[in-house]
Amino acid sequence: LTDHLTQALNRRGLDDAWTAARLQARRTGQALSIALLDVDDFKRLNDAFGHLAGDGALKHLARLLQSRLRPHDSVARWGGEEFVLLLPGSDVAAAVHVMRRLQRELTREAFLHENSQVFLTFSAGV
Repeated sequence: LTDHLTQALNRRGLDDAWTAARLQARRTGQALSIALLDVDDFKRLNDAFGHLAGDGALKHLARLLQSRLRPHDSVARWGGEEFVLLLPGSDVAAAVHVMRRLQRELTREAFLHENSQVFLTFSAGV
């Protein structure tokens, strides 16, 4: 149920989390938001620093996401450099706020590759 590289949910884990979150939202009447994020210029990072740096960047991002979200939120690696977040109890405005906060926090938490800072950003939609 987890991605071997990032330890985030994999697609199967996301399917299970989505089913549970959707049923909970129906039962409680609470909002449920889903966000998709994509690391900006990931190919350039891989080309410039190598695939080990790219893997490290994905692990760094997954750890940041998991540590900055609530325990009942879900983080899944959708593919390549794409992640999906499930945000139960968050309407669209709250989810957009969360994504902006995560973008800011990623710029504050430098990813280090071979003692060099690598600037990571992502684009996202809710």
